[in-house]
Amino acid sequence: MRNAARVKTALREVGLLLPETPGPIVPLIPRSSHEADHLNRALLAAGIFRPFIKYPGSPPNGYFRFVLSSEHTRPQIDTLLSVLCRYAKDRAASD
Repeated sequence: MRNAARVKTALREVGLLLPETPGPIVPLIPRSSHEADHLNRALLAAGIFRPFIKYPGSPPNGYFRFVLSSEHTRPQIDTLLSVLCRYAKDRAASD
């Protein structure tokens, strides 16, 4: 839960809206397929498995679903935050 709280707090601080849920799941909903592709490439370049979900009834462009656990190391979380915070800043700059 500590890892999830750290990631959620950091992402909210850079302006991403996340649901107020108690669990370790962090959903990221891209605004377009182009944005999803951009984030997907950035995650892959950082060596991060990127679970991209397109369930019936989910957002039309799909979404990334990160599940954090106590087994994730600090460097792994740092890498994820680096990519996601850069994504959030790029997203804000394009608004």
